[in-house]
Amino acid sequence: MENKYHPLTQEEYTELKGFIQSLGAYLPEDKAGYVWNTFNHIRGEKEPQPCTCASSGAHWKRAVDYLWNWETYLSLGTAVREIKTVYEQEDEANEARREIKMIEPRIVPSIENQLDALLRA
Repeated sequence: MENKYHPLTQEEYTELKGFIQSLGAYLPEDKAGYVWNTFNHIRGEKEPQPCTCASSGAHWKRAVDYLWNWETYLSLGTAVREIKTVYEQEDEANEARREIKMIEPRIVPSIENQLDALLRA
């Protein structure tokens, strides 16, 4: 089965999504390691973590933006897959309806004839 959260697990993705949604304009210092490690993990990189001082703000913005964009992309991908599934199911239902309409003219009279024969017996 395909892991749609790769390289994260579903649990890691759920944690990241909750974190991203709760994050405001300020990155709590106690979450810096989590942000940087997740940033590196998703990208498959080992970039050293910058300090949390103001002069490193651009690095932290890059990391948070990357995580936010990655989570948004993944969420949109999930939504697209769900919509595609609905359309595929609708296509299958329409195909079944077409088949029934093709078969129905032959079956309905046959069933009616059988019922008439039973009623006459």
